[in-house]
Amino acid sequence: MTRLHLPLEHKPQVVGAARRETGEHIRSTWPALDGLDELVDDVRLVTSELLGNAVRHGGPPLSLDVDLVVADGRHRVVVTCRDGGPWDGTDPSSSGGRGLVLVRALCTRVDIDANERHTTVTATLER
Repeated sequence: MTRLHLPLEHKPQVVGAARRETGEHIRSTWPALDGLDELVDDVRLVTSELLGNAVRHGGPPLSLDVDLVVADGRHRVVVTCRDGGPWDGTDPSSSGGRGLVLVRALCTRVDIDANERHTTVTATLER
């Protein structure tokens, strides 16, 4: 397993930088992976959505972990976004809020751990 850990400032500008770093981390770890471009695109989208939600709805501190795991012939990317704000658990609304729907469509698993002090969303993609 390799891990990219990014402690981030709680501001919108971190989303683009984290997207780039995430893609570079995957490309440098698995340069010959079949379907690499599609995987990188999907992980970048998931990263953007999770961090965008954390910046918009959460609070500091903010961090992102990207774990790359190869097991049983599968390549697994686990993206974990943590922020210091609560999440009320509401479903996405028609006025925006489709990010989590996109994340769930791209991922094999999405877990949300939230209380009044923090929100952690862990999204897993497999190829």
